[in-house]
Amino acid sequence: MYLHPDEVKEDIDKFTEALVVKDDGDKIVIVTAFTYPDGDHIELYMPKDVLCFTDGGNTISYIRELDVPLEKIEPVIDRIAKVNSVRYKNGELMVFSVVMIPNLINVCFAVAMLRGILGSKEIRENLKEVIEQIE
Repeated sequence: MYLHPDEVKEDIDKFTEALVVKDDGDKIVIVTAFTYPDGDHIELYMPKDVLCFTDGGNTISYIRELDVPLEKIEPVIDRIAKVNSVRYKNGELMVFSVVMIPNLINVCFAVAMLRGILGSKEIRENLKEVIEQIE
């Protein structure tokens, strides 16, 4: 496969056009071009006093809503975070760095992977069976 520079520029332009940045008091809200399986855009947050992108704990809140035992899947969450060069700390997926766009993308990938995996009813049911067998 060969990518033409014009195609790459067009893709980058699509990404930057879909990016919305808004002020929300002590943090900046970034509505990314990346979407969850349901089509909603992934939002990240950037505290104004720290160079950091975080999902604000939304991914873990989503997992809790699915009635998946968080303590049992934390190794999975941690692994997906590490694969994407992201930290999983205090219930949030985050990255600290001065390199903005690649790290924003890393957090989005980690969030999307977790939501995609755990958003599947079949995977959740199989995960519950595996957890029950472990116990």
